[in-house]
Amino acid sequence: GNLKISFASFLIFEFCVGIYFPSVGIVKSQVVPEKFRASIYNLYRVPLNAVVVGLLLTNMKMVKVYQMCSLLLSIALVSICAIMSTSTRGPCDPNTVKNV
Repeated sequence: GNLKISFASFLIFEFCVGIYFPSVGIVKSQVVPEKFRASIYNLYRVPLNAVVVGLLLTNMKMVKVYQMCSLLLSIALVSICAIMSTSTRGPCDPNTVKNV
């Protein structure tokens, strides 16, 4: 019973993560200018690593860990939708991204 629910939840979570990372890669490649891409991508890794270390250092129950991951992925989804909706010309238009 409980083991099957946990396994199904794990599979759903892994499916969502599998969709999330390629999607974010596409969006970032369209939004982030080429000459700043390496620096900005490294800045993305800092909060990600902080979340991972924070979760590993706590004694959270598995349910809370899945809830936290779901919350963070939901925030990422909303952020991506907000980024994509700010452009009226479309994300692939070179005039959409302004150089700093």
